[in-house]
Amino acid sequence: LQEAACDISCPEEPAGGDLMVRVVAVESPRAFTRRDGSPGVMVEAVIGNETGIFRLVAWEPDILLGVEAGTTVTIQGATPRESDRGIEFSLGEAGSVSPSGGEVAIPMETIAGVEEGGTYSVTGRVRSIQPPHPFVTRSGRQSSVRNLVIADETGEIPVVIWGEKAEERLIIGDRIEVYNAGARRGRYGDIELHLSCGSALLILT
Repeated sequence: LQEAACDISCPEEPAGGDLMVRVVAVESPRAFTRRDGSPGVMVEAVIGNETGIFRLVAWEPDILLGVEAGTTVTIQGATPRESDRGIEFSLGEAGSVSPSGGEVAIPMETIAGVEEGGTYSVTGRVRSIQPPHPFVTRSGRQSSVRNLVIADETGEIPVVIWGEKAEERLIIGDRIEVYNAGARRGRYGDIELHLSCGSALLILT
């Protein structure tokens, strides 16, 4: 188990709504502290369908037990909520995830289409890369950050990877997919894509 690297608030409204999605990534279980002070464990995933990419938090880890990236599933009892990065979904003990035989297409954007303030999913090849840089968060937790540049046929863009994803083995020339990354201005004024909670990084080649 690993301590969560982002703020977590348990949903209070009743769950509802069904989703057919493709599972992009499933993270390792993370420990958290409930509002009453008791410990708990959650599992975070990144899911997507024709309408976009979403963060999914399962407050009962067994709900996502055995669910693998790349599979299509139907999620029942998901509770949506607005966040600064769009819609996120929560699953409590009444929720379920079951295999689905359908096909789900996830739209991808081009690098040229990335604009400040949006959330994007893009495919590109690694043009340059720096080693992970360790740092200590405000809460005193050890973490890492890494910078790279990726390019597609429309242009190139800096990418900043935060947390465990910064430790992925990457080399120049790798083709990668970046999901649900936030676009913001860097220290030199250029637009960067930031991968953190709710983002996914897949290495294709």
